[in-house]
Amino acid sequence: IFRKFVSWALKYKYRFAATSVIILISAFYSFKYVPVDFMPNLQYDQFIVEYNLPEGDDIEAVQRDIAIIEKRVLEMDGVKSVTGSIGRPPARYALLRIMPNGGQTYGELIVETEGYEKTKELLPKVNEYIAQNFTNAEYRLHEYGAPFSDYSIEVEFSGPDPAVLRQLSEQAKDVF
Repeated sequence: IFRKFVSWALKYKYRFAATSVIILISAFYSFKYVPVDFMPNLQYDQFIVEYNLPEGDDIEAVQRDIAIIEKRVLEMDGVKSVTGSIGRPPARYALLRIMPNGGQTYGELIVETEGYEKTKELLPKVNEYIAQNFTNAEYRLHEYGAPFSDYSIEVEFSGPDPAVLRQLSEQAKDVF
């Protein structure tokens, strides 16, 4: 069968090439109909906390905050280990997620849990702890998954007045 196919392709090379190009273009066009959830999050026993302080803060403040968060998260039931990183994320995790640029105000925690169910249980607890105790920080919690988009919906507010920005972010949280 293969020999017949190759013979036909060589005999009708222009028709074969045109058909191949049409099929390729159709395949690329069809990808817009494949939902992002086609590549769901991995059922992995780790999650990531990305932590940023406002520009102008020093790296020692980030290091201090990361150490406090790390200590508290380690005390939570179901946590096996926590790895902290200051300034930029560890490079070995580059294939499992979108890598942030890092910087002087960036810190990251990689939290290993006792299993995927514990990961799902701990995410809201860690989120609540950071939200209540580190109000000047911008942070995100991630599960490992396909690196297409961090969230289904993302919003970014910018401007000179932190009070207005915080108010806008609270309104956005209420909506979602």
